[in-house]
Amino acid sequence: MDPQAAMDAPRFNWIRGKEVALEPSIPDDVYDGLARRGHELMGRDSAAEYYYGGGQVIVRDPDSGLLIGGSDPRKDGAAVGF
Repeated sequence: MDPQAAMDAPRFNWIRGKEVALEPSIPDDVYDGLARRGHELMGRDSAAEYYYGGGQVIVRDPDSGLLIGGSDPRKDGAAVGF
């Protein structure tokens, strides 16, 4: 993934044991597959209340020196490099 795709990707939050909260944007097939494997998943409505982190990232291409950035859509911020 490029930095922006990584920041945009849906996340999970481990609660305890097999209890996991998934962001609402997690696809249904992933949600169902985890449930079949014995994970205890938070309801989609309550899972949105959990904290999934946030960040900004800048990757430097070692060959060209090009800076490639991404900023998390969940938070205010910007990836800035110079």
